[in-house]
Amino acid sequence: MKKLYAALAVLAGVIVVISHPLSLADNGSVDINSINAIAKAVTVYIRPSSGATFGTGVIINRSADLYTVLTVKHVAALNDDYTIRTEIDKTTHKAIYKSDLYDVPGFDLAILQFKSSNEYQLAKLSPNELGNLNTVFIAGYPKSFNPDGSNPVYTIVQGTVNTILPSSQSRDGYQVGYQAPGIGGMSGGPVFNNRAQLVALHGLEKPPFLLGIPLPQTWTVSLVSQLESQAQAYRQQLASRPTPTPTPVAVATPRPTPTPVASPTPKPTPKPSPTPVAVTTPRPTPTPVASPTPKPTPKPSPTPIVTPTPRPTPTPVVVAAAPKLPELLSRVDLFRPSTIQVTAPVLQQECKEIAFGGTRVKNCQYVYSNPGSVRAAQLSDYEQLLQQGNAQANQNRVEQAIADYTQAINKKPDYAYAYFNRGLLLSRDGQVDQGLADLSKAENLFQSQELSLELARVRDVIRVIKQSQRVS
Repeated sequence: MKKLYAALAVLAGVIVVISHPLSLADNGSVDINSINAIAKAVTVYIRPSSGATFGTGVIINRSADLYTVLTVKHVAALNDDYTIRTEIDKTTHKAIYKSDLYDVPGFDLAILQFKSSNEYQLAKLSPNELGNLNTVFIAGYPKSFNPDGSNPVYTIVQGTVNTILPSSQSRDGYQVGYQAPGIGGMSGGPVFNNRAQLVALHGLEKPPFLLGIPLPQTWTVSLVSQLESQAQAYRQQLASRPTPTPTPVAVATPRPTPTPVASPTPKPTPKPSPTPVAVTTPRPTPTPVASPTPKPTPKPSPTPIVTPTPRPTPTPVVVAAAPKLPELLSRVDLFRPSTIQVTAPVLQQECKEIAFGGTRVKNCQYVYSNPGSVRAAQLSDYEQLLQQGNAQANQNRVEQAIADYTQAINKKPDYAYAYFNRGLLLSRDGQVDQGLADLSKAENLFQSQELSLELARVRDVIRVIKQSQRVS
């Protein structure tokens, strides 16, 4: 058995931090170079067009030219256009994504998709166990090398697993606790075991631990398949929607050109009368001395006529009006009932004694006592009403949609999603006061139910409405 002791290695321009001994044995483990090569081939950089945040993802599936990337939900939580940069060839792709459509209810997981004719490798999942997790490798783009997100630096670091949280104590799917140096900002980064298999997705920092979501193979494949089917159904629904009439852009009317005022013709200046010459009787004088002939007095020049220069006609400035509130709110998605029901996998530690160097030592493995499940959800009556209201809203049947949301609220008075959708639709329809009341109710419910992403969205909508009211 070979041991690679603590060192800082630079492999092909990639920083690899080795902070603990790494065993390279004939037990399925692979060397650090191979793990890095596999990680680099499947790791991607994710960033919204606004540049407000960034994160990491891993290529998990392919169907023809459509690739699926798995990441954490908080990396792709903005209602924005995202790009995906594949690390292996530094190519940037436009992401296909819809917030609250491509994510997993109850888990900090989401998928994004992109189209490409290039051949990209897929991450290999661990079949039914995490294996010996004394050593894990986390790939991604740390914030320390890329503070503003404009210059991502791919990094892979080695860490050590310290704990497995019981599912009863974990939140949003985070169960695997580990320690590794300098990975702040690497949310969504793939976590590999020493066989170069994807075993978890990194996402949280809870000192002294970093936390990841375990990804058993069957559970993950089923989850991604359900999300892909849901996304495909949504794209087909979008394609069948009636094309909305574009809102005309208001253009400022140019000021009329002022009619020039005719200036009065100035009267000509009269010529001055010649000065009379006084004649005197000449005295008898000696012989006159010839004097130079006096130059004739020049006539005064006539006063020039000054015509006022007309002012230039101002060029009319055409300014596009700022988007109206209904147009702004039309860009906000309605909440949908989830069509996926997910049960978390449950990890446990199994230990046995093995012979090692003439003595017996404890060897521990992490296995899934319950691999979890993913299945189509059975919608409740109030969820069906929310879904029905969304269908009415997509057809611009506002009154019918509001009636459906109201029925959903009557059946479940703390149903925050129905309050949000009804408030959004009322505000789009010009009933802003009633809409704000519903949105405020949704805000309180999301906060009490600890739904942070939903809370952030409703607060954004309330802020946009209040700003619009101040401007008007």
